[in-house]
Amino acid sequence: MSWTRKKILFTGLDLLLYSSIVVVLFLSFGGKLPFEFGYFNCNDTSIRLEKRPSSVGLMPLLIFYFLLPLIVIFVSESFYCFENQEGNTKLKLLTSLKKVHHLYVRYFLWATLNILLNDMTKIIVAVPRPHFVETCIPDWQNINCSHNSGFIQFRRSLCLSNKTAVVYDSMKSWPSGHAQLAAFAAFFLMVYLEFQIKEENSLVLKRWLQSVLLIFPIYSSASRIHDYHHHVSDVVWGVIFGCAMAIMFLWKTQLYQCSQYSDEYQVKTRGVKPSNEKQKRPSRMQLIQSEFGGIEEMESEIVQQQGGSNSHNNYVFNHLQQ
Repeated sequence: MSWTRKKILFTGLDLLLYSSIVVVLFLSFGGKLPFEFGYFNCNDTSIRLEKRPSSVGLMPLLIFYFLLPLIVIFVSESFYCFENQEGNTKLKLLTSLKKVHHLYVRYFLWATLNILLNDMTKIIVAVPRPHFVETCIPDWQNINCSHNSGFIQFRRSLCLSNKTAVVYDSMKSWPSGHAQLAAFAAFFLMVYLEFQIKEENSLVLKRWLQSVLLIFPIYSSASRIHDYHHHVSDVVWGVIFGCAMAIMFLWKTQLYQCSQYSDEYQVKTRGVKPSNEKQKRPSRMQLIQSEFGGIEEMESEIVQQQGGSNSHNNYVFNHLQQ
């Protein structure tokens, strides 16, 4: 199989596998996955709060999560290529686009996996949101609150609300999706800017940008508690999971840049070795190279003089013994 066909085959496989993840997420968000996990307590006052409109909607979150990293990576890599690399404008632009493509595709994949991790955790753990009672409208006549200390296993049939997707979503409180996604993007961007921006020209620029990046995740996380969409523990663990996923992504990306893609793409990092190969001692390398170089030259001279006879082997052997 040729390299081109192999590349097309694995690209198609990647697209197919990624599509399967996206389909699962859409089915889950649409309430088409009828998983009925978790419990709610009849006497729990923390799930009887009103449902407020979201202070931070889905669109601002997606812009911060997907679009802002693309813009930051493109501006940073373009500036670096035009400042430090040789060649014409077209070559510099193509180089910067290649770097942007290499890094952002991997960020996009990890960002999608972060969403999948968050949603699957919500489904399995199944913690009711603070507005669960108002959203579900439990059928109290068919619920025995005196049994099992008031803990009732969640079932869709126990809710009188006709909004199935909203009812299932009311059992997805832990961990906070807004907190996890915002923390993932903010942590990645802060570390990326730490490596990309020098402090030689400005001591404030890098820290100012990093401080600005913290505004959205802090406000978004706090708003989820204020709007009664999440409990405090949901937001705290969402931030922890988001930062952990970002650390894993940065670690894996650095390993990849230092080994497999070093010839085509080199991200400007600090304290990262260009390859994983063991460094040999210079003196020993010079000795080996000069010694074998002398042997090869002597062999070629003897072959030319003696017409490839076996006498040149004896000459080289005696020379090595000396």
